[in-house]
Amino acid sequence: MSRKIEDLNPVLADKCRAHIYMCELKHIDILPVQTLRTADEQTAFYAQGRDNLINVNILRKKANMAAITATENLRVVTNSQAGSSYHEYGLAYDIAILIDGKPTWKGAEEQYKQAAEIGKSLGLVNGGSWGDLPHYQFTFGLTIKDLKSGKSIPNTV
Repeated sequence: MSRKIEDLNPVLADKCRAHIYMCELKHIDILPVQTLRTADEQTAFYAQGRDNLINVNILRKKANMAAITATENLRVVTNSQAGSSYHEYGLAYDIAILIDGKPTWKGAEEQYKQAAEIGKSLGLVNGGSWGDLPHYQFTFGLTIKDLKSGKSIPNTV
């Protein structure tokens, strides 16, 4: 799993950098925590919260990801199976809000909402409408079906 902005589609990478900058102007410190994912990583994330801990950690090991605890396995991470996530095509990223330099999810809801509004102003789709507030994507109007069929992803708008 990558955290590198450079691993995103070039158009989305530019939008991500603008998102970070515009949030900084509003005193919101955001950090991309997931950009490009492999199919194995997506499979492991999809299993989390759905499968037993042993199977989840086997999948995580296969994807070169650290094992998680039983408590962590109580939380569903994604509703997208392998091949069905825009992360796998470099068209999505997830952020964390940093408070005192540390990634924060609970207690930063207002900052996530403000970051979402800024993202929307840049033409990004925010996952808040389906319960994934840290998620942003820019798909060029392409569906997962388009991407699976090999339709080309533009490098410019």
